[in-house]
Amino acid sequence: MKYNKEVKRSQWLWSLLGRYYKGMVNDRERQIVEDWKPTSEEDSELDQRIVDEQCEEIWYRLEHCLPEESIRKTKRWQLSVMLYRVAAVAASILLLVWGGIAYFLDRETPSLSNAWVAKENLQKEYVETTDSIRKETLPDGSVVCLNNNTRLAYIPGLFNHQLREVWLEEGEAFFEVRPDSCKAFIVYHGDLRTIVRGTSFNIRFYKDLSEDIVSVRSGKVEVRADSLLVGSLVRGEAISHERSSGNFKRTSCSDTEFMAWMNHRLVLHQANVAELSLRIEQLYQKELVIEGNAMRNMRLSVSFPSECSLENVMSVLSELYEVDYREDGNRLIIFKRPT
Repeated sequence: MKYNKEVKRSQWLWSLLGRYYKGMVNDRERQIVEDWKPTSEEDSELDQRIVDEQCEEIWYRLEHCLPEESIRKTKRWQLSVMLYRVAAVAASILLLVWGGIAYFLDRETPSLSNAWVAKENLQKEYVETTDSIRKETLPDGSVVCLNNNTRLAYIPGLFNHQLREVWLEEGEAFFEVRPDSCKAFIVYHGDLRTIVRGTSFNIRFYKDLSEDIVSVRSGKVEVRADSLLVGSLVRGEAISHERSSGNFKRTSCSDTEFMAWMNHRLVLHQANVAELSLRIEQLYQKELVIEGNAMRNMRLSVSFPSECSLENVMSVLSELYEVDYREDGNRLIIFKRPT
């Protein structure tokens, strides 16, 4: 009985808040909302940080469903106050978040953030590759091209309702997103999320590499870490994220660089040995082994045409970086050139 009362109370609060936000309340209801002063706020056992985070998450989802920028700017301060008050007096923050998102996004099953999906372990559908490149059309008509050993997921029951959410769990993918001004397309990768509505861009997220990169070919792309906007990018721009330090770096980029893998080309720009090893394995199915201090702390910038042979690649690298190499089965061993 108590649970049912809490559910009904939550539904009523969100219904009132939703109608207030849309300007559909009468004078009495408007006064109730604007004079709302929760009585249980001081006794609340909810963690302050959790309340703030969930309020920010709800606002983020609302913001990306609103069509008019002017409405976003003029209403945010009002909505933020109301969200906090609702969260503070709720019997359960979980109940409020689920109920609130379900109401505002007008769906039977709420769209979830990366953290919620991991916690609830919802059934995902995977698009995966092993040793080849694969192109896949998503349910909304967007097209994604996946590099070797890439794992992309989405939730069929939630995708393409009010949001289009996918998870790049490992690898590299180039997205051509079908435009939809009402449904944001969100890619979760590691600690970041990349948000677009209709554009083309590339995400590199390999767990064996220390740096993640988002590169834009067309349109506009937002990159966020939690609720923080770390970059708003347009064509020819990229942002890299150094996972160990948490630092972000904004740079210019070229299509010929970040889309090279789609044409089976080896293109390196200030790449370290870890990235060289990854590309050699992807293109030539060879494990790269570095002996001693050969190529230590080197940054490689080099470009090869499509289908260039491994022998030609290694000959150029040997001359440029003063190393030698030998093949041993599936291993390609690089060692320092004798002086």
